[in-house]
Amino acid sequence: LPDNYATRLCGAAEPGQTLLCDSVLGYARELPTRPYQPLHLRGFGENCRAHLLRPLPAPGPRAADES
Repeated sequence: LPDNYATRLCGAAEPGQTLLCDSVLGYARELPTRPYQPLHLRGFGENCRAHLLRPLPAPGPRAADES
């Protein structure tokens, strides 16, 4: 996708949110996401699909032999 599509997604996100397009999600299916509301992105029309990146779980304590 064009760089300006990513720019539009960044502009549509609320502070602290990260929105992913379908193409990016295809490379990172293991990321915790949920579908986001359809967006109207200037230059790309209405009903653009996006996925909201959910917060990653905090890592657990590390064992002494893992450092």
